[in-house]
Amino acid sequence: MVDACPNLAAAREEPRPEYMQAMTWNLKGKSLQKLDLWASASDACFDILLLQEVGSLHTLKMDEPGLDEPCEVLHHAVPELNMQFLHDFLSYLGMVIALDEERVDCLCSKFLGKWHMGISFLPRGHERARWVINVHLPHSARPDHAFEESLEDLRQRLVTIPLYHEVLIGGDWNTDQDRPGDTRADQVTALLTGMGFHCVKPAERTWFGPRGTSSQLDYFFINQKLVDSFHPDADSYFLEVQHEARSALNSDHSPVLLEANVRSTRPRARPERRARRKGRASSAKWQVNAAILQQQLDTLEVAVPLGSLSTLQDLQCQWRQLESVCKASSSRRSKPRYTDSAELKNICRQRNRCADAAQRAHLTRVVVSRRHAECFQWWQSCQQKASQGSASHMQTAFPIGLPLARATRTRMSRTMGASLRQR
Repeated sequence: MVDACPNLAAAREEPRPEYMQAMTWNLKGKSLQKLDLWASASDACFDILLLQEVGSLHTLKMDEPGLDEPCEVLHHAVPELNMQFLHDFLSYLGMVIALDEERVDCLCSKFLGKWHMGISFLPRGHERARWVINVHLPHSARPDHAFEESLEDLRQRLVTIPLYHEVLIGGDWNTDQDRPGDTRADQVTALLTGMGFHCVKPAERTWFGPRGTSSQLDYFFINQKLVDSFHPDADSYFLEVQHEARSALNSDHSPVLLEANVRSTRPRARPERRARRKGRASSAKWQVNAAILQQQLDTLEVAVPLGSLSTLQDLQCQWRQLESVCKASSSRRSKPRYTDSAELKNICRQRNRCADAAQRAHLTRVVVSRRHAECFQWWQSCQQKASQGSASHMQTAFPIGLPLARATRTRMSRTMGASLRQR
């Protein structure tokens, strides 16, 4: 557990990139201004803030008013928090995702579902994007088909996220994982655990209703990639339910703080180089069909400039469009190389197994002469194919005189020298 910060402003002056602190909270209609007053007067410290049922969102001033989009971005809407806000602007009691500006290198994409919203960003000191999803599933009073639709909407969103990215899902699930017979909680667990997520829930109750009722409705799900980023020599994570904050804002939910010790930097793994087999091409070339490329570019949708998060398109969608254009207009081709014939390879094997020095020297001279003749025939075939318009053979159809003679003399001297040394 990390010592509590003396105040939120001091915590922002000295960012701690080795810790990830995520908080989820249902405000029950309270505004962000009241949250700001609570944060400035308490010892709250967090980097990711997931809020549900936030009130007075329509009164906040935005950077680019007039944008008819389901999500809007608020910069410094609450000065004390020093965060960027992404919220559902169409509903009176909407959802909000807040990120600490000092912990984010860049914002990648945003999305909004009927019962969830999310954002992907590149954390400072990391090489892969991290996805944060805020959920607020239907209440128990809603019919079962509405709850099942919300889970299906969430599932369709999760399958589009790359498996090598870190994903954090939190919010008000309106299902109690510890309540026996809660079929909706079983559906949530079956869906997310089947997709490789781990449930991170506190041991205390987070929702307090009338007549002394209480439930555990607020918790997190994290995928395996995020678990792998935790420091192995420290506690994986720490959960804290802040009941004092619930009393301060007069909400029926207590905020849940997830604090994890995350690696601040990840060295890029360099793949091991495999030894190239003898006689194998060192690299392959690509050829582009100009007509197909022009046709694909004409039909390609023009991308919107990345001016701000409000006008930001999905980067994955743009990458898939470019990838489809490349696959349709380009093809892989290998550079033609000379290889010995089967008969010549058989003579080489006989020479290697020969124990008589004189016979071995004779076979060496046979190999050199045969190889010279086959190289000349191979070069003539390349020249003929190049004259017919084969682009892959044009680079190979060079004058054979001096280069081939020099290569043949060098190879002959090496093989003859090896044979003489074995005598």
